[in-house]
Amino acid sequence: MTGFLRGLLEVISTAVASGLAVRWVLPVAFRIALGILEDVLKASAAVILLPELLVSGAARARGDCPPKAAYLYGSAVTAGLRFVLLALRRGLRGLAIAAQNVPIVAVGVVAGCLHAVVLLRA
Repeated sequence: MTGFLRGLLEVISTAVASGLAVRWVLPVAFRIALGILEDVLKASAAVILLPELLVSGAARARGDCPPKAAYLYGSAVTAGLRFVLLALRRGLRGLAIAAQNVPIVAVGVVAGCLHAVVLLRA
């Protein structure tokens, strides 16, 4: 009997914890991940733009205008960065909103049932 009660307590605690985690922890985690990924992508774009900076700087040091290809390269990199950032923001914000709107009871029931299955198979 104590084994049954222990298992029941585990199932209930798993259901409650998973419901709370999906509802309140997951959206915050998505928002934190978004900030980190944005910073990483911006830093990567800065590194990718270094050759353009070197070419433009060398051309200006000689008294020339930078080649048109340097401007095209910089424009292509920044346009690609904007596109990726927009897609990332929309995707992770959408996932955060979806996680907030998931019925907490449904998550708890699914997690509890899965935990019960694991306990019954053991």
